[in-house]
Amino acid sequence: MKYLVETRLVDLAKVIFCDSDIRLNSKLDRFRPDIFIVDKNLIIEFDGPRHFTNSKVVLRDYKIDKYVCNNNLNIIHVPYFVQISEDIYNLLFSSYKKLNDNIRNILVEYMYPHGFIDKKAPLPADFCSIGIERFEYMLDYYSIIKKDIIQSMNNQVNVGKDILEVYPLNKREYYNAFKKK
Repeated sequence: MKYLVETRLVDLAKVIFCDSDIRLNSKLDRFRPDIFIVDKNLIIEFDGPRHFTNSKVVLRDYKIDKYVCNNNLNIIHVPYFVQISEDIYNLLFSSYKKLNDNIRNILVEYMYPHGFIDKKAPLPADFCSIGIERFEYMLDYYSIIKKDIIQSMNNQVNVGKDILEVYPLNKREYYNAFKKK
């Protein structure tokens, strides 16, 4: 059972877009997208932990998204806590290429659960403030697996992690947790 990383997403893109001009980490204006499918005007970004924990990286992502909107491109962000299941494939890629047996056979290799499963995976409590906003957006975008992602966080608490190590506090919760009584 393999979990998704950028190199595996690249391999999958090469199968999905086998008849397309695919550029990897090639300069596009001021950016270097992970994957650029030229003839589809499509950028695919694998968003690892730094895309949630490092505010400079999150801001760069916002700039890329703005560039995409202003230049008639499309972008797919795949965060590290999302796996490419059949449901996710259909959400992200079916408008480009319908799921077929060849792709389905590849997806079987990546039957890793959605969420924060790997013990080394940074949890939302580790996210910077704008990374938390981005995480909340991703939960809504990937609503078909939102329950799985939240359950993976609950599982972390159930196996002994402190809730403060898993869930981010909002400002009000922080203030209430530490104000003098």
